[in-house]
Amino acid sequence: MPDGQHTLQIRARDETGRFTLIPDTPIAFTVKNGAPAAILGGMDTPKSNDHLSGTIHMTGYAYSPGQKILANVVAIDNFFSLGTARYGIARPDICAQLTNVPACPNIGFTFDLDTTTILNGPHTLGVLFINDHNDQGFVPNLVNGGINVFVDNH
Repeated sequence: MPDGQHTLQIRARDETGRFTLIPDTPIAFTVKNGAPAAILGGMDTPKSNDHLSGTIHMTGYAYSPGQKILANVVAIDNFFSLGTARYGIARPDICAQLTNVPACPNIGFTFDLDTTTILNGPHTLGVLFINDHNDQGFVPNLVNGGINVFVDNH
């Protein structure tokens, strides 16, 4: 439920099919959960528009300011899970530029992707991360859920 003002009222139907509103006047309440935490990061390899074949080594980093990353899923075409990246690799090069990231310097990830299990052709590739508030975000988010790549295993 989004933050802000809301009302609650139940609509009940009795055995004759008539509806009654309970209570007569809606109950007003305010939700103050805070906005979802962003999940930010980047992918070092592969790069956008790379042609991939065989097994490639994916690397990058991800973080959620003020939150903790709990899980990830490497995904192709925003949907198909290819596995879980190893997360928690030291990235002092990235952390030197960041503030409010308690996970620093351990924000790096790696994954060995066997492209022979993927159909040849254009795809989007990314890693979906989930933080401890259950907020989700793709890294990188250059093109709706990843980067454009081309698989070519001829």
